[in-house]
Amino acid sequence: MKSFLALILLICCYSIVYSQSEKTFFYFEAKKNRTFELKLDTISNKMIFRKFKKHKLLYELVDDLSDSIVVFSYGYYFRGGGIANAGMDLNGIRIEQKNFTGWLYYEYRSEDNSLKIGYSETNMNGRINSFKAIENSFKGNLLDLRFDNIIPVVENEELNFKED
Repeated sequence: MKSFLALILLICCYSIVYSQSEKTFFYFEAKKNRTFELKLDTISNKMIFRKFKKHKLLYELVDDLSDSIVVFSYGYYFRGGGIANAGMDLNGIRIEQKNFTGWLYYEYRSEDNSLKIGYSETNMNGRINSFKAIENSFKGNLLDLRFDNIIPVVENEELNFKED
């Protein structure tokens, strides 16, 4: 009985430490009870992308940032100048897998003071699934990745930002 209780205590402690080691970069809720999150496990140095439906994990992608295999890449385009110069700050994470390419985005445009947040995924057959964030449901942003050097930064020409 003591060993069983010790095991339960060990599992609980591990769960607390594990959850505290994950730093949330980006989180948002979308229609159809979907939730998306991008986290960094600071202990194991892994980037984690998760998709949920009704709080049930649908998909989890873990990238070991210490190896040479690139799964996530960050890109941005910034043009200052406000409304007069059609200023914008476009940020995105490209997720490359064998059977799909995902695009997690956070875009601000000064012309109409709009903020677009969401996730778009194209499967190998060309089918696109898009999920736009519900207003005020997001936490964090992708801007930190511009300066952190945690994942590779791609050139502006490779970003392929899409207009809605």
